[in-house]
Amino acid sequence: MSGRGVVSVAVLVAANAVGAHLAAQAVTEGVHVVITGGPMAGTYDATETKGGCSTGATGPGSWGNAFSNVNATEKQIGQVTLVVPDAKAATSAAGSKEFSLELRLGSIAGTNVVYDIETRPGQRKPAGSGTVTVADAGGTAKVAINAKTADGVGIQATIDCKSVTRMGR
Repeated sequence: MSGRGVVSVAVLVAANAVGAHLAAQAVTEGVHVVITGGPMAGTYDATETKGGCSTGATGPGSWGNAFSNVNATEKQIGQVTLVVPDAKAATSAAGSKEFSLELRLGSIAGTNVVYDIETRPGQRKPAGSGTVTVADAGGTAKVAINAKTADGVGIQATIDCKSVTRMGR
């Protein structure tokens, strides 16, 4: 093989390695949050390459989201945990009023601000209110959350699920 052929093969191998690395780092979800009221009022955006949206993880027919960024600063989204017990209700035009949402600004390993909303029946610490709507397209989905904490902080969030893990029906 000539020198030019070796260089061509080396370039091709390097290009494939970069492509594989980028594919491995593909964004699985994007989160957009607007907080109204309270000391952390503002707009926050984040993306993640692991975790994401799922069905069936917290019981048959459920919908969920697990977003975390352990490196988040105090002004970044560190965690979004969403549990909707009835995905079918959430995919209706009216959405579901029964859900659990934990939104954390800052790292889960450090000082942070946490907003909790718990509207599922039978839970020990009900708090807040709101609606979750899921536009489930099969392999992808968009989630809209419009909620208020017990002390009146407004949370509007959208989750753009680039993939959905299905763990049961």
